[in-house]
Amino acid sequence: MKKLLLIAVLLAPAIAASQVSTGNVSGEIRTREGQPAVGVRVSAMAVPEAGVPANSGTALVSIGMTDNQGRYTLENVLPGRYYITAGFVDSPTYYPGVSAMSGATVVNVLSSTPVTGINFAVANSVGVTVSGRVRSSTGNSGVGGQPVALVGGAPPLQQTTTAADGSFQFLRVRPGRYQVTSGFPAGGR
Repeated sequence: MKKLLLIAVLLAPAIAASQVSTGNVSGEIRTREGQPAVGVRVSAMAVPEAGVPANSGTALVSIGMTDNQGRYTLENVLPGRYYITAGFVDSPTYYPGVSAMSGATVVNVLSSTPVTGINFAVANSVGVTVSGRVRSSTGNSGVGGQPVALVGGAPPLQQTTTAADGSFQFLRVRPGRYQVTSGFPAGGR
């Protein structure tokens, strides 16, 4: 009987933790110009405990992307205190639209309670769009299905394939110097 009671006592916290109801956080992200920020990473970042340096690495507990209207929803967020961030991991914008954690507003997530209206404009760059068209060497017609690569910067290589009209597009490219290449040499990329 004592062994069974001990096992039940040891398992009780794990069972209780698995039954905690989570919450959701939603809102809209805008560019500095007021347009919807499309395809931008948004996350809930746990607020560091008191006495822990802010740069010591804080967990991102939920990550999502904005849609074509700049809307996002972060799902299954455990109850707690969070900063909501948008943009690149190494240069995020914090809710309510500031570039420093010291100016961020803490969002409290409660069990089974949606947090809505967490809307803000990005303060830092979320990248630029690089686009173009691959044309045939004999005319103005586009070449569809052609591999195109963006080389340089971080990440060092992004790849896509041209559309039927030869057009291509790279989203959320960090500012920097890049080379665009079309086609890959035989035997590799």
